[in-house]
Amino acid sequence: MMRKNPSLALTAIAALAIGIGANTAIFSVINRVLLRPTGYPAADRIVLFYVTSPAGAAYVGSAAKFNLLRKQTDVFEDVSAYEYNGAQLNLTSGPFPEQVHGIRVTAGYFRLLGARMALGRPFSDEEDRPGGGPRPPCGLVRGRRARSRSADRSGPRGRR
Repeated sequence: MMRKNPSLALTAIAALAIGIGANTAIFSVINRVLLRPTGYPAADRIVLFYVTSPAGAAYVGSAAKFNLLRKQTDVFEDVSAYEYNGAQLNLTSGPFPEQVHGIRVTAGYFRLLGARMALGRPFSDEEDRPGGGPRPPCGLVRGRRARSRSADRSGPRGRR
């Protein structure tokens, strides 16, 4: 039958190919978004606070609200804050200067998310206070960027 009507055969093959491709694409999205767990331990216990107003919802808060949530240790196991709209930072170590986007986080941010440092250490509680910590301020650099900027491939630990 396919030899007598090749257009029918091509239509059937095309329909099967489109169906299989669409099924694969939909499953990939569902698997990535809904089925695959996040990389955070106890992700079902992580909560994001945000403020609502007549103008809408926003992920904003003040230092006073953050400190109030942090002190309520009987309600929350740990509280941390981040500011995604951090600063543009200049990395000057290595073979060339580079401007990178920085995210400001509190000292407990990496502990709360279960992140481990491959090299170096996370921020201390002393560095989390206004005026605390080393001068100039310290920062963390992701592994791939740190390795690409370091000639000895051990990362920029302890460099300024």
